Amino acid sequence: MVDPKMKNAGADLVASLFVGVVTMVVGTFMMKWVLNPNAASAKAAKHKKREIKERFGRDIQATNDYENMVLNEVLDPDQISATFDSIGGLDKIKDRLKEVVILPLIRPG
Repeated sequence: MVDPKMKNAGADLVASLFVGVVTMVVGTFMMKWVLNPNAASAKAAKHKKREIKERFGRDIQATNDYENMVLNEVLDPDQISATFDSIGGLDKIKDRLKEVVILPLIRPG
């Protein structure tokens, strides 16, 4: 015959293990989805990837968190309303930028 104390000890062990596993699953869920500091960046990057796909007809494949942060900082040149003429002063710097950045893009080689 089985001792009732042993039967209760077995049930207590199973209950403790069940509670431990549930706690670990919930904790993992919270760490991965709820407390993720990059969730907003990933969501914005997903939207940006969709825009790039529509504009260029090219899909951006899997990216990591760092690449998502960089992707969120990329600007569409059509959305930039400032021109060199709208920037007051800094003529030497504007001329240097045109020489070093703009001209090689317009006339490569």
